[in-house]
Amino acid sequence: MGVIAAARIAGRTDVTMKIYEIVGVYDFQPIEAGDTAESFKFRVEVLQDTTRKRRFVARVYRRETFRIAPTFPISDASARESADHEIFVVDDMIGSEEFTGTSKASVVAKVEARVKDCFKVK
Repeated sequence: MGVIAAARIAGRTDVTMKIYEIVGVYDFQPIEAGDTAESFKFRVEVLQDTTRKRRFVARVYRRETFRIAPTFPISDASARESADHEIFVVDDMIGSEEFTGTSKASVVAKVEARVKDCFKVK
């Protein structure tokens, strides 16, 4: 059962839900963070409004490394190793700004300009 159908069953008729289609995924070249071993790696998803075809928005993610280790007791010392995993998280610096435009290219250009401004890169 869809969300709109569920809302109608619940007695709501005023439900308007926006649906977006992912129309592009772009990975930016890693930006070195100076003396640290880390670099900033961004991914941008461009979404198109399915009801307004000339409305595009962007979601910005940053690839982060997390060290995962068991939180429960392990008696075997060799099994106590941790593992590093990279995952995408919603970026709270670049992605806090809303990026909208009338084309995929215009939205990507706005994100790129913001990244370049934040990191002082060309």
